[in-house]
Amino acid sequence: MRNWRVWTAFLLVFFLGAVAGVAGGGYVMKKRIQSFQKMRSDKFVVRDKFLNRIEKKVDPSPEAMANIRIIVRNSQVELQAIRKNASIEAATIVDDTMEKIRAELTPSQQERFNILAERARKRIQRLRFWRSMTR
Repeated sequence: MRNWRVWTAFLLVFFLGAVAGVAGGGYVMKKRIQSFQKMRSDKFVVRDKFLNRIEKKVDPSPEAMANIRIIVRNSQVELQAIRKNASIEAATIVDDTMEKIRAELTPSQQERFNILAERARKRIQRLRFWRSMTR
């Protein structure tokens, strides 16, 4: 019974370490989630950094800077429309490619190809999900 102090100290250190680990892990996860949410809400961070760099390095007049902001905003809207159209067109091409490949396969090969295509589709969905978290 002489070692009760050692065991109590050991258990206390173990318990405090576990509490600190849980609390620290929770804090880190909370901060990471907040940073992801901030990135998602700040869709135009790149635009703002670009405009700030122009403002600091080029030093245009206030009128010119206002016009530059309008130009960049309009071009960003155009780029978003192009990206959306491009992704729709790419999906159409992929679907057409899949149908052409299926036409060349036997029924048993088509079944295996469908499994392969479904796995690829799920991977793409996961990738899109993670990309959407950072936008």
